[in-house]
Amino acid sequence: MLSILNKLLIICILFTFTTCSLIDKKEEIPSYIQIDSIKFYTTPKEGDSINDFCDVWVYVDDKHIGTFELPAKFPVLADGKHKISITGGIKLNGIAATRSAYPFLEPYITYETLHKGNIIRITPIYKYSSNITFCFFENFENSGLIFETNTTSDTCLLKVPDNTFKGMYAGKIVLDNNKTSFEAHTIEAYKLPKMAEPVFLEMVFKTNQEVEIGLYANNTSNASVEKLPIMYLNPTKVWKKIYINLTPTVARNNSAEDFRIYFRIEKPTSLETGETMLDNIKLLHL
Repeated sequence: MLSILNKLLIICILFTFTTCSLIDKKEEIPSYIQIDSIKFYTTPKEGDSINDFCDVWVYVDDKHIGTFELPAKFPVLADGKHKISITGGIKLNGIAATRSAYPFLEPYITYETLHKGNIIRITPIYKYSSNITFCFFENFENSGLIFETNTTSDTCLLKVPDNTFKGMYAGKIVLDNNKTSFEAHTIEAYKLPKMAEPVFLEMVFKTNQEVEIGLYANNTSNASVEKLPIMYLNPTKVWKKIYINLTPTVARNNSAEDFRIYFRIEKPTSLETGETMLDNIKLLHL
């Protein structure tokens, strides 16, 4: 039998070889990709190119390697020439904790030669996919509006030339102690896909009061209209771009014939005057 001393000696030798093996194992040197910003181009029928694509979803040789907030610099365990696909990401409904790749963008694809330890800089160029349906685009620059005010409203949606985000005009709703309630909806009703295909409302806004956004679902089978609140815009002193996900609400109401978008505001008692600005509103789906 081995003595205790011999056993300890064998253990020490094994530990030494194991430790040396771990130390001698070389770590793989990554290449790096750096993305500081993106570009986004639209055609006239697609409306303005205003966007808030805050993340990039990156694929190397069609394998998802990560989602990164812009500006981004990240390692890639690859060397040589590779296919790199990049898709723009958004905050769903303006919520920072709910990030998603935007389903209406063509992925930006490039073929780059990666070198271990070196940085490749890429500026993705995005455009809308060719199979998108644009139901409407309201930028308040034309003579008419696609929204009409409900008869129960105290005030209406105005087209104004002051404090615009971009262009000559924007939409404005003003509430005070004499005019405390506003609601407007799209004049036209839109047929939207009901099998959970993506449906989004894009817009920019600035407001000092909460704004309710939702859908009117028209059920022709029983001649009823159901009001479906979706979310509230929170007050902001600066213009913000938002991507509102209508998909779950439309999918849950698949018996509806068509839908209208609505905006509703009730002036808070804490405000003497409530002001809401809207612009560049798009309804789109696949």
